[in-house]
Amino acid sequence: MTERDITNMCSPYGKVDDVRIGACHATHTLRDYLIFVVHTSVGRVAAVTYSSADEAETLVDLHEKTPLMFDDVELEVKFGSVTRQKASSRTLFVSDVGADMEDTRQFLRDLFSPFGKIVGVRRAKETAAWFVDFTSVKDAAKVMDAHEAVPFRNGKLLLYLNYEQGSPKFEQPHHSLCITGFNGTITELEQFVPQRDGGNHVVNITCVPDSAGLKPPLFFIEFEAVEYATQALAHLRQSPEVSFSAKYAGRPNDQRVSAPRSLFSRSSEEFGRSRSSDTLRRTRKWSNSRPA
Repeated sequence: MTERDITNMCSPYGKVDDVRIGACHATHTLRDYLIFVVHTSVGRVAAVTYSSADEAETLVDLHEKTPLMFDDVELEVKFGSVTRQKASSRTLFVSDVGADMEDTRQFLRDLFSPFGKIVGVRRAKETAAWFVDFTSVKDAAKVMDAHEAVPFRNGKLLLYLNYEQGSPKFEQPHHSLCITGFNGTITELEQFVPQRDGGNHVVNITCVPDSAGLKPPLFFIEFEAVEYATQALAHLRQSPEVSFSAKYAGRPNDQRVSAPRSLFSRSSEEFGRSRSSDTLRRTRKWSNSRPA
């Protein structure tokens, strides 16, 4: 990986003023304009300076959606600013929210939505912390700046905010999506799938209930092609009406349905029938109550 390679890779996103392989030099005083491009397999770091902060943010935002690659190796791209504890990201880590809140997700949406468009609010596994996903790094930075000026609180509790740790993980595109945190039915879930080229191109939707009945079920949406799954994933992550999480399923067939298929799955033939069909409505809605 040479400086010319980095220049050719980064120039489509804005005017590149300087590229240097190795440590960050003292001449790089405009930290908000600086990007670090890391070739993780060989440990090489390139310091890329753009002519404006907007151009630098454009590269970081696009990299989170479609990672930059070099010789079939995913590169790590992050801001070169050293003014914060962690590198900037469009995702914020929020903790100390309080355990007694009935609707923490909506609380965080209401708290941070004035600073930018929120595409998702999700709870960190096995913790009381939360992640808030914005459409851009700039919007997340607005929240951090406001928090540094006047810290956000939940009553007397002072919230802890930081950028999400680590760089975005590359998601292998797949023709199926995995949906978590959705409390509705298969029919209701289908309403969130966008229409493309005359249809939603859904082949099948499968519901896998939680064995203990304490959590919302998993849903797997199978599309006709990877292209339609990718378009639907982008739509779900950007829609302000979506409060659940979506990702590429990977290998949904490894999941086992512990109930008759007719109750929890809709085939491609069923998708071709009228919505008034009783078959389409044979689905169980999750609730907190367990079977007697």
